[in-house]
Amino acid sequence: MSSSTTPWPSPTLPLHAPYVIDPKSHRPTKLILTTWNTLAFSYCTPSSHPGADPQFLKDDYREEKIKNVLRRLKSDDLPTIYCLQEVDKYDEVYSKTFAEMNYEISYSLRSTGVINSTSKSPSKADPSTRDRVLIAFPQDRYTLLKRLHLNLDNLGLKYKKFLRNNIATAVALKDVETSKIFVICCVHLYWNPRFEDVKLLQSKYIVSRLKEFSSSFDSYGNMVETIITGDFNSMPTDGNGGVYDFFVGGEADAVRVRERCYDYFYDKVDECSDSLNSMIISSSPRYILDFTLNRLCRWLRLLGFDAALETEEEERGRCERRGCPIFERCRRERRGLVTTSSRLIGRKECPPAAFLIGTSGGSSTVEKSLINLMKFHNVILRPTTFLTICVKCGGKIVEITSSNEIKKAHEMKLAPESAKPLFKCDKESCGQFYWWNERESSSAGRAKSMCAGLFQRCVKEGVRYEEDLGLFKGLELDPPPKSPSVDSRKIPATDVATDPPVDTWLNSTSLINDCGKFLSAYNPGTDVNFTNLTRDFRGCLDYIFVQDDGRVRVESVLPLPLTLEETRGVLPTGEWPSDHLPLSACLSFEDGEHAHGDPEHPGGGGHKADMSCCRPKGLPSLFEMAEMRKEWLKKQKKKEAEEKEKEKG
Repeated sequence: MSSSTTPWPSPTLPLHAPYVIDPKSHRPTKLILTTWNTLAFSYCTPSSHPGADPQFLKDDYREEKIKNVLRRLKSDDLPTIYCLQEVDKYDEVYSKTFAEMNYEISYSLRSTGVINSTSKSPSKADPSTRDRVLIAFPQDRYTLLKRLHLNLDNLGLKYKKFLRNNIATAVALKDVETSKIFVICCVHLYWNPRFEDVKLLQSKYIVSRLKEFSSSFDSYGNMVETIITGDFNSMPTDGNGGVYDFFVGGEADAVRVRERCYDYFYDKVDECSDSLNSMIISSSPRYILDFTLNRLCRWLRLLGFDAALETEEEERGRCERRGCPIFERCRRERRGLVTTSSRLIGRKECPPAAFLIGTSGGSSTVEKSLINLMKFHNVILRPTTFLTICVKCGGKIVEITSSNEIKKAHEMKLAPESAKPLFKCDKESCGQFYWWNERESSSAGRAKSMCAGLFQRCVKEGVRYEEDLGLFKGLELDPPPKSPSVDSRKIPATDVATDPPVDTWLNSTSLINDCGKFLSAYNPGTDVNFTNLTRDFRGCLDYIFVQDDGRVRVESVLPLPLTLEETRGVLPTGEWPSDHLPLSACLSFEDGEHAHGDPEHPGGGGHKADMSCCRPKGLPSLFEMAEMRKEWLKKQKKKEAEEKEKEKG
């Protein structure tokens, strides 16, 4: 680092084990990699950052500070590559600054910008507030071979819960001095701490695409190293699953992550002692649906589910921003939310067990949403519970055994005298009567026919069910699917870019990282205690992950520019323009002569790229033999041509 422009130490301090600099290593390809969430100007407001001095949140002030930080992070000795998140005001700040530094920029832009308080949908968001993730590199040192835009909303093609407007970008670079090729990916995952399941699948999608992207460079004869960095919005989880363990452990139990994710919300709010409740990931989940989903609510009740419906008064209060009663009911009644509102599911207080559906398309769309809801929550249908829930209010239908009550129902003409046995909703506020009638045109016949049709369509799409069919014996059904918990290593190949196998990933007990295990350049708790700091939060959310195969070595890291005491407990400050701190690591790569890095190879240092180190002396390589054959063929053709000329003469 330039000592003349920055008070920060240069990145020469050795790291704690296992990162130890080997003075005998021969690694000519070295660089400084810096990741930083710069805090978008559109997100930096007094309401979003309480406790921060308002003058330090002003655009003019922060623009100059950000420019200065970018210049100070550049090393005078080694090429510096920047990976930035939440980049807006691109032309005013970043484009000009990097142009002055003779840098090339590759970025991916969010699909929508910030939704103003007067806007009611993302389509009306201010386009100028669309932020981006960005990779900037010195164009005189690196050649851009290929870039990759990763729209993480592709996960939401089936399940709208994953429509979070998150992005990542990747580049394949070639060092013009050493001819080394490597891949760098800059990511920005979903922010809400309650939705670790969303972030886990976003990570899986990223590494699946990167594996395919990196493999396209095998023809260059190099083993392409991959570095993934950025704002993961996920804390280190100490082996309990989640995004951090997915990278450093190489796999994660997606089913367990989902269970912990849902428990996290309800345990935190309700302070209940039982960590696993029956709300989700069970055969009998409980739901609450927003006011617009009356039809879907009735269908769920026909299939025996405890499904509540938002009242008109609750819906009116939500739309008028007088609190959010539906969240309170989720919390109090331990229910999963089903809604058509993308704004509702995007609120900070939204429970993680929320499910977003579309309504355009009529009954077919609602029916598809029902099937997706069942599959998303691993539901096991129980035919013996069908038609046992009151479709009017959601109460339980029970048989009336009191002769006086039956007589009273007949006298008040609430049920015909032929209705035997007679049933009734157990809610006093409802008291709806039910009885069986075999005629298909009767209410009971229509309800049974509707229930049978929904049941058949769910089973056809792979929803599991118990074999005791109860009233529905004789109904033609496919056999129950096997348990969906699978090892992701056995997932059949699909086009991950356009059709990610979300169902399989969600239900995988061994979700594999396609790029293998990674190491974190900074050891959380040792090298860094926090990378993000606000009045209400302090923790590590940003990482530099390098593949744990010895081909990329972290030589050193840059100490964080501020201590907790210097921040006075909140960011941004007068000295620092973002609520995130940057991470910078000095990385070294194996060159072509040490592609395999086998320390036990005779002579040390690993095999050479052309394997000449293990070839008997005098024996040409395959490449050399191919070139020799080309030369021989040329001579043969020339000789044949000369002989033909002689014959003609």
